[in-house]
Amino acid sequence: MPTTSDHLATLRRLERETPEAAPRAFRRITHGSFTILYQRARATADRLLTDAEALREQLLVRYSGNTAPKTWSPKCQIYLYDRMRELNVGRHGYHIAGSGSSRASRLSPGLTLSRTISLAADDPELSSTLAHELTHVIFAELLGRHPPSWANEGLARLAESPQNIQRSRRLVRRAVASGDHFRLAELIAFYRPPDQATQLFYSQSADLVRFLLQRRDYPTFIGFIADLQSSEVDAALNKHYGVVDLAELERAWLAQFAVR
Repeated sequence: MPTTSDHLATLRRLERETPEAAPRAFRRITHGSFTILYQRARATADRLLTDAEALREQLLVRYSGNTAPKTWSPKCQIYLYDRMRELNVGRHGYHIAGSGSSRASRLSPGLTLSRTISLAADDPELSSTLAHELTHVIFAELLGRHPPSWANEGLARLAESPQNIQRSRRLVRRAVASGDHFRLAELIAFYRPPDQATQLFYSQSADLVRFLLQRRDYPTFIGFIADLQSSEVDAALNKHYGVVDLAELERAWLAQFAVR
C-alpha cells in the first residue's frame, strides 16, 4: 500500500518527465475523520470530503454493528490525483483505480498509526472506488491486521456499485460453467491476487463473501476472518457457520450455480 513517500516519489517522477504539466503540490482540506490532499480538482475534493464522512459511518455500522463510531484519530488521508495515470505509478509501475490501507501499531494493540487512501478525480466510478478502498481501511482496522486477500478484496468488491457486483456475478457464473473457477482451497491460499486472473479472483472472492453473508451477518464474517489468525479454516467455519469443513462449503457454494 502507498505511503507518503510513495506519493512524493510519484510527484518527483512526474516533474522530471513532464515538467510543464506536473502537479507541484497537494492542497489540503480537512473535516471530521478525513483530510483530502488534492491537486487541482477542488470541487471534487469538497464532494469527496462530505461523501467519505457519510460512507465511513455507514460502513462501520454495517461491518461492526457499532451505531456510534468515533471520529478517527489520526485522520484518514485521501490523496486525490487529477488523473488516473498519475495514481500510484511511483510504487507499482502500473495504473490502478485506487488503494487504501490502515497501519496498526505492533507495540500497542488497537492503536492505528495511519490511514491512507489514494484516488483519481477523473475516475468515472469514483464513488464506487471510494467505497472499495474505504472498506480496506475499515476491515484492516477491525481486525488489527491485514485481512486475507480473498476476504479483503471480496468484501471491498461488495461495497462497490450494484452494476459492478452484477458484472462480477456474471463472470463467476461463466467461470463455473466452463470449469475455470478457482477451487476454494486455492482461492483462500493466495497471498495477493494472481496476475493472470485478477478479475476472476476479485469476482469469485466477492461471490464467496456474499455467500457467507447470506448465511450470517457482517459481524459474524468479521469474527470468522479474525479467527483464521489462530484457527484452522475448518474449525473457524464450524464455529461461525456450522459448516464441517471447506469441502462442504465448496459443495454448497457450487450448488447455487447448478442448472435448475
